[in-house]
Amino acid sequence: MRLEQSAAWGDFVAMQEALHARLSGQLQSGSNLSEADYAVLAVLQRRRKIHTRPHELAVELGWEKSRLHRQLLRMESRKLVSRRDAPELGTRAIEVTVTEKGSAAFSAAIARHTAAVDEIVVGTLSDEDLHTLGRISRKLLRGVAKSGASES
Repeated sequence: MRLEQSAAWGDFVAMQEALHARLSGQLQSGSNLSEADYAVLAVLQRRRKIHTRPHELAVELGWEKSRLHRQLLRMESRKLVSRRDAPELGTRAIEVTVTEKGSAAFSAAIARHTAAVDEIVVGTLSDEDLHTLGRISRKLLRGVAKSGASES
């Protein structure tokens, strides 16, 4: 890797870490939700009218089943989500839903999170910069997907 490439990579990593830390801290302090709580609630809110089984949630989040199980236990104890037996979905099926408390917490969190992203990212970059950021991000995602497929 050339010096210029190394510097660009270092800047990219530093930006990601700083942005992640800032947004994560804002989320935790502003809503008392962890990033994991927020991720689960975002999927459940999006699937609000759809029966959601834990394995579907794990796939959508890209998480291992054990990680999701531990996260759901924590969230259920805080009454952010509920799980119920759902025989209408299959033998031994469980359905996960967001509770009213979880929905309210997510609504408050998304408003603050969106405002933080607007301030930190959108307010800092020009329209051209945002377009370029989107283009580069999509290109990198395709590269990650392609390299992941070749490893399988």
